[in-house]
Amino acid sequence: MFREFTHEKIEVNDGITVKLHNYKYTKTPVEVIPKHWHSTVEILYVVAGRLDVFINSVKYELTKDDLMVINLNEVHSTQNLSMNNVILVQIPYELLKEYYEEIDNLSFNCNSTLVNVDEAVFAKIKYMLRSMDDVYNKQELGYKFKFDLTSQYLSRYL
Repeated sequence: MFREFTHEKIEVNDGITVKLHNYKYTKTPVEVIPKHWHSTVEILYVVAGRLDVFINSVKYELTKDDLMVINLNEVHSTQNLSMNNVILVQIPYELLKEYYEEIDNLSFNCNSTLVNVDEAVFAKIKYMLRSMDDVYNKQELGYKFKFDLTSQYLSRYL
């Protein structure tokens, strides 16, 4: 099944155990990231704008303040139809395996576009993602420690 799609190899950021990126798409033409998969759990948080996410060919329209987790090895793609700001965190399989022994049989269900979501839990996750982004970008004394603590705390809510 995976042979027809690109396997994206994820490189973590220097000094931390995950990949963190704050994408700020300022282009007006449509931008598409084609179908691919990777051995990470990917968290997308739309701070502003809109992002269309396709997981296993199902379309999800994420708008400002939406949050979604893409599980390990899920075939997915994204499409930007307008300017947006998205915080992306990718957690490598090896790190997940340290905290979740059954990660190979585990699926995270975290998608704010669905009904019956726990708004309090989602608010905590969004706060932690913003904090991780802020701590990493400022890189003040002790940032690695603060970042790792927040990312470990985040894993409790996925």
